[in-house]
Formats: sequence, structure tokens, C-alpha cells
Amino acid sequence: MNFAFLTSYPLDVRIGSGVIRTLVGWQLGLQKLKQHSTLIVSQIKATTLLSLTNQRLQFNRCITKMDFGLYDYFIGSDFDGYRLDVGKLPPYFVFNGALLADIARFEEGRTAKILKHLARREQQNMQKAIAVFVPSLFSADKVSSLYHIPENKIHLIPLGNDYTEWQQLLSQAGIMTNSKKIILSVARQYPRKGIADLLKAFTLIRKKSDLYLLWIVGGGPQLEANRRLAEKLGIASSVRFYGDVTDRQNLARLYKNSDLFCLPSYHETFGLVFLEAMASGLPIVAYRTTAVPEVVSEDTGILVTAAAIHQLAEALQFLLDNPSQSQKLAATGKIKAKKMTWQASANQLIYTLLNKI
Repeated sequence: MNFAFLTSYPLDVRIGSGVIRTLVGWQLGLQKLKQHSTLIVSQIKATTLLSLTNQRLQFNRCITKMDFGLYDYFIGSDFDGYRLDVGKLPPYFVFNGALLADIARFEEGRTAKILKHLARREQQNMQKAIAVFVPSLFSADKVSSLYHIPENKIHLIPLGNDYTEWQQLLSQAGIMTNSKKIILSVARQYPRKGIADLLKAFTLIRKKSDLYLLWIVGGGPQLEANRRLAEKLGIASSVRFYGDVTDRQNLARLYKNSDLFCLPSYHETFGLVFLEAMASGLPIVAYRTTAVPEVVSEDTGILVTAAAIHQLAEALQFLLDNPSQSQKLAATGKIKAKKMTWQASANQLIYTLLNKI
């Protein structure tokens, strides 16, 4: 079988797209299943959401002139593919991992307006597809309710991680000399990722001891605001903002030298970073919201009420003070991550495709 995956996102982690990680992951999984796939991406270089949006829309206009007849299955993503004539395409499917109509509620002003505009394109894209693939039950519900896509057209395909390759990187990663316990967070710095909440919770536990550090990985529009917040809270000396870490070996080193993982995100359609943390042997603290409980269960982490800063701090403190419980959660998480590979996800993709044609 010959698959084509389409996205207007470039292969650049600094732009921060779970869609890219999913499509690259599926490509890896299909390769292990001896299937051929092509990733059709843009070469966009953008510094603002507006320029990124304009270039992504321009990319969608340009691809209408391309011939995709060599592929057996064609899979668009989010709004990418909305201008294509499905009558001239191989069987056309769409993966939606963004839910822009839902994300827009966390933004305001021009950003919210742009997201709502793109959400209408997402709806157009899904309406023309044979089926829509989503990564979680939460996503399935929102695709149905917000975009009015029939439920029988929506199919759940849980995502995965490159477990074996990641273990190799972890084994090669060096040990960093440090006597303090480290909380790690990895996320693109958007308001909905809850990094400001994490900084406030860390302030509460930092008051009890100076033996804790917080490492935050990821760039994005809220990075400087979060730096200023750390200064304002008086914890800047115990918080390190790494920005974008594009080298996977360096990222593995940060995971390996951390004691627990926390991302109090308000919105996740899946949460690939949680699987990454589990594969790294870290217990997790997060908010019980959107798709997070579908990935982080009671035996792999602690979930607390969204926006409950004191609960968040208490959960972090509990795991920092109880290494045996942390190790138990971490061990279960690693077993789960080992099962949820990109090969398993790609196998589910193939099964779903074959049953829709």
C-alpha cells in the first residue's frame, strides 16, 4: 500500500504541532509494517501566527495543481486539503488533531479570530472526507458537536511513541550532577498549556524547600510572559527555561535527569508528551481535563482539578516526598508506553482504512 499524508506545517518542532509528530510517527510505524508512505509538507518559515496562517492557506492553494494519483490512500490533516477536489484524488481521509474551534476559546483578539476562520476550513475538510480519524474520545465528541460530522464517520485511532528509539537515546544520555529534585515540563508555550499555573504551584512548594528545580522546555508566544511571571513570583533562580530543544538527544538528557513530569494543560486532544514522559520512566501530574485522562490514568500519574493551584502543588509535593509511590506510577507508565507504539497506531490506521473502502 502507498500512503500520502498532507500537512502545511513544516518539519520544525519550534512551530509546535502535534499533527507533525503524528504524521511522522505514522510514517515510522508504516515503515516497520513494510508499507510505503510519503509526507507532503510545506517549507514555511513564519514568525507570527498571521504569517503562518497566510502561508499555510497559500500552500493549500498551490497543492490543488499537484497530481496525487500514484497513492492508494490520501490523508489530509486539520484544514489541510480543504481546497482539493476529492473526485480527482485517491480515497480521501482526514486526521484532526487540533480542534481549532475548541482551542479558540482559550485565545482572544486577532488570534481567536484567526483560529475561528481556520476552524471553518477544518469543517470543510472533514465534510468531504470518507472518514475522519481522531486521537481520543474527547476529540470524537468535539468533532461531532462542533463541526457537525456524523458519528459513524468518526474513527478513534490512539497515537503512539517511538519507544525503542527513545530508550536508545535515554541510555546514551549523560547524568547531570545535581542534588536537587527536578520537575520537568515540555510544551509549546501557549496560554492553554497552563505553564503559568505550574509556576504558581511551584512557588508554593518552593516555599517549603529550596531543594527543588523546575525545568521548562519549549518556545512559543507565552515564553517571555512566563519568564516574567517567574521573576515576579521570586522563583527565577529555581526555574530554567530551555526554550526549544530541537535535538532529541539533548531532550532525552533532560528527561533522564528529571524526577517527575508536570503539564497542567487545559486542552489536549491526546497528549503525546505524556507518552514521552511515561517512556522516560517519569510519574505525571496533570489536570483532569479534555483528553488527558485517556492517556494519563490513576496508575501512571495524579490528575487534579483544572485551575486548582493548591491541588496541583499538593500532588507535586506528594510525589516529591514519596519516591516509592513515584516509582510505582513510573513503572506502570513505562509498561503502557511500551505497548502504545507508532507501529501499533499505524496498524490500527491500516485496519480502519481497509474497513472503510
